[in-house]
Amino acid sequence: RSFDLFKAACTPYYLKRSVDDTIGKIAKNGSLWLTGPSGSGKTNAALFSLTAASLPFHFIDLSRYIGCSVAQVFGAIHVEIASGLDLPAPKPLSCQTDKIIPAIGDLLQLASGTTPTLMVDEIPLSTPAEFKEFVEVMCGLMIYLRNDGHRARFILASVDDRDVFACLTRDGTGGGKN
Repeated sequence: RSFDLFKAACTPYYLKRSVDDTIGKIAKNGSLWLTGPSGSGKTNAALFSLTAASLPFHFIDLSRYIGCSVAQVFGAIHVEIASGLDLPAPKPLSCQTDKIIPAIGDLLQLASGTTPTLMVDEIPLSTPAEFKEFVEVMCGLMIYLRNDGHRARFILASVDDRDVFACLTRDGTGGGKN
């Protein structure tokens, strides 16, 4: 048997790696971002670990949003969450993240009684500026949820592009390569 994306039925055929346990432990308690070369197994490791840890999750594939702005990517996340909750598609929001963050937060609150877990795959970041903006918006979303008394887990996966990830310095000033 072979598989492109891990499914529970494929568990007997999955070649477990030491990183799988680590991902599962982190995912039970918080969020994480997996990076690595294309085809290295980031997505399957995350899917296996979430399944093995019995964490229900919603899978969001952003590969079709390559070339979109960060605000458009978060707009797509908003639509995908609504779809995963079997809600009608929300009205398209303006490309302003200050409107998208509360809209995503409101949807995540509908998963009452649980801490929702979102597996966001193939995050389309191609420049240091996009990476920095994505991180800022994601942090804004996490702070919004926390301040509103809600939680969510985010398992993020993207291709490791050293030029993109070099944009943040250790002090967070964004003074890296452009």
